[in-house]
Amino acid sequence: MSLPEILDRKPGRWGQWRIWLGLLVLVAAAFVFIALNPSLPRLAIFWIFGLAFGYALQRSQLCFVSGFSNFYLFRHGQILKAILGGMALATIGFALIMYQMVPDPGTGEIPINAHASPFGWHLVLAGVMFGLGMVLAGNCMVGTLYRIGEGAVSALVALLGIMIGLGFLLHSWGWWWPNYISQLPRVWLPQSLG
Repeated sequence: MSLPEILDRKPGRWGQWRIWLGLLVLVAAAFVFIALNPSLPRLAIFWIFGLAFGYALQRSQLCFVSGFSNFYLFRHGQILKAILGGMALATIGFALIMYQMVPDPGTGEIPINAHASPFGWHLVLAGVMFGLGMVLAGNCMVGTLYRIGEGAVSALVALLGIMIGLGFLLHSWGWWWPNYISQLPRVWLPQSLG
């Protein structure tokens, strides 16, 4: 079925309920915004931005896992192009910001705001665990969140796993950081590569 045919279709019974349910949720969100605005106006603004961001993510289906898997499995590269374009734009912006902070990285100075992390095997382990978790869940963290909003029960299981992992990290960070991670050398690529 082509896109014009999909757009011209009349919504069925479930489609009509979804429209009314969506309007009800929108009205409820407006009431929450109004209730928050007098007492916590900043929180009300965050509420609106959060709703808009969640809506944009759900409609775009932006997810690192689906971007790569859709390209390799189905040869659909729209999401992968968006991810690569966003990364390229962020890289250019980050390079410009870092160039203003440290015009000559050859001096060996690591800027305080660069957040150059200690480099070690813990990063490889974390990357493998994160990648394995994304493959098992079928999507990344952002995809998990918008799939929960779509009603996917498997995404709730993935969120539970994420929360358990983050809880373990939170309770063990006090041992990991001073005993191991903080003692590793900090790697800042502009300093290393020139």
